Amino acid sequence: MDADRGDRLLTALAALAIRAVTADAVASGKPSTPETLHAIPLSAVAEAATSRADYEFLAGTADHVAADDPVEDAVRVIRLLSCGSREQGPRWMFCISRELHRALVILIDRSPRPAPQCGALSRWSDTADPNAYD
Repeated sequence: MDADRGDRLLTALAALAIRAVTADAVASGKPSTPETLHAIPLSAVAEAATSRADYEFLAGTADHVAADDPVEDAVRVIRLLSCGSREQGPRWMFCISRELHRALVILIDRSPRPAPQCGALSRWSDTADPNAYD
């Protein structure tokens, strides 16, 4: 697997994990708003990456996606890996989810704030500065 495809798989799995954790927050009574999404701790997403079953990430996702979108292609690959009956699919999903967990833990450890939240991700990516928290 080349680096670009691996990055897309990690990005897609991160988005699915964030979506699953946000759905849990909404189900527990929080409003379905961008503020709820931004307030999700990255530690909760890291935990979800390794503690949830693969199918939990895909619950509620669209069955039909745009054929030419690389991120949607990554979601299709994740769907195939998680639903595959062969031994390789679960092994790949285990490796990808562990890699996502590791990447998030590194971000958390390097954060200038003690408990970074999902909202910090977009600010960090917009500025390429991990100190751009507020």
